[in-house]
Amino acid sequence: PSEKTDPPAVEEPKYDKGFIASYWYFNKKTDANGYKTEGIKPSLVKETEKIDFKNDAAFKSESPDFPSDHFFGEYKGKVKIETAGKYTFSTASDDGSRLWVNEKKVVDNWGLHGTQERKGRIYLKAGYHDIRATHFENEGGASMTVKYKGEDTKNKWELVEGWHDANDKIQEEPVPKAPDGEENYNDGFIAKYYFFDKDSSFDGYDTKGVK
Repeated sequence: PSEKTDPPAVEEPKYDKGFIASYWYFNKKTDANGYKTEGIKPSLVKETEKIDFKNDAAFKSESPDFPSDHFFGEYKGKVKIETAGKYTFSTASDDGSRLWVNEKKVVDNWGLHGTQERKGRIYLKAGYHDIRATHFENEGGASMTVKYKGEDTKNKWELVEGWHDANDKIQEEPVPKAPDGEENYNDGFIAKYYFFDKDSSFDGYDTKGVK
């Protein structure tokens, strides 16, 4: 009789510390609905170990050119649970924020407001779970922190530590192609200026053939 062979071992996914943080910068105000990012390339993509931005200066640590106002952030990754049980998650943000665990919206803290906290609860088994948080800043002060508490934290509030697939490459995703007959447009005019070192007549300057 032929010998039985064990099935090949399934390699467990490897995770590195950190959320994948994507930021979009805008040059205009928004309303309580926040900013729409569909079809727009992020202005910045990087790893962020924890979502702990208590003020404008904390956001500036993400990048020297990080704006003070008019931006949208998305944080995607995994949360590691050692002991199964009910866990409470919170976002404290200025302006709006939301948080999903395993694609279920757990916290809804959206809208235009100063720093305020909202909470939600969910039962989680031991292991890694998908987590995603979004945040937008209109004008004024900015903040965004994500915490949780439960069996793993001895029911004390702690910042959520993010993880992501070690094979994930941090890069900007291409802008989706618009449907046939439609175009992708970004906000703003294309402005060109020409400088001259002489006075002009009543007809203005002739820019034909001039860079």
